Amino acid sequence: MRKLLLHYLLFFLFSGKLFSFPGEEAKIITYFNSADVKKIDSLCEVISADPATTPFDRHYCAGFVHNFLGEYYLQRDDEISEKHLTKAITHLEEAVLIKPDAELYALLSSAQGKMVAHVSIFSKMSAGNKAESYLQKAMELDSNNIYVKYVNAIGLMRRPALFGGDKELAAEIFTEILEKYDTFEQPGLVWVSKALIYFRLWQLADMNDEPEGKNKLEKLLRDQYPEFNLER
Repeated sequence: MRKLLLHYLLFFLFSGKLFSFPGEEAKIITYFNSADVKKIDSLCEVISADPATTPFDRHYCAGFVHNFLGEYYLQRDDEISEKHLTKAITHLEEAVLIKPDAELYALLSSAQGKMVAHVSIFSKMSAGNKAESYLQKAMELDSNNIYVKYVNAIGLMRRPALFGGDKELAAEIFTEILEKYDTFEQPGLVWVSKALIYFRLWQLADMNDEPEGKNKLEKLLRDQYPEFNLER
């Protein structure tokens, strides 16, 4: 039964028909917001085993799942994180060859950007430049896409100022996404939920040593999005 449910979740997520089925998007957002690693990891098994899955969807799904897991393990286990990110990049590079798409390039930029933590000091600049080139490609294709904006803000938040980081601008972009969230013609990749944007603002408040703002955002997340896992 669980395998069948995951199959339908994947259909809604990757068939391009997600928002034709009222309520299903909420289930999927909850699924990923909870950061249930075992269930998310099982998505790869489901999509790989399904003979009806197209090569594009196979690479797309696997790339997303491995990118998520690569970030999850980033502060927990370097070896596991690097393994997942390597797989994510491989799958996403194949996916963009089949369908050059702004969201895919942004997702590829996200995975490549996290790989900077795993390469030698001599390779960090090269890896960072590669991530930036993928993001620029995404912005050329659709600079107004919610996920492209999100990945851009994440990069600005995480990079040192010396390398183009700008936490204030990142906060402005996250706030803009929240203000316009319900007006986007296409919400972008489904895991850009409002809860996730509040979570990134919560992280920024922590990075900027703003305890009052952090506490307010944490209360908002716990009150309005109790399923959201802050330990992600």
